[in-house]
Amino acid sequence: MDDLMNLELLSLVSKVTSELQNHVGISDKTLAEFLISQRIESDTPDVFRKKLDGLGADFLPVWWTV
Repeated sequence: MDDLMNLELLSLVSKVTSELQNHVGISDKTLAEFLISQRIESDTPDVFRKKLDGLGADFLPVWWTV
């Protein structure tokens, strides 16, 4: 089961990295992993948005619905 979870996480990191490149022009695996961890720790998209706003992140509203 852990192998499947790791594979899914790698796939998600790859997708987020790709979306960062497409929308922000940054292709950074570490940033993608950070965003994923912040979203996992957030109960709602609004909490996620507030966390990133508090860090000074300037992302398009489409990111808040993830």
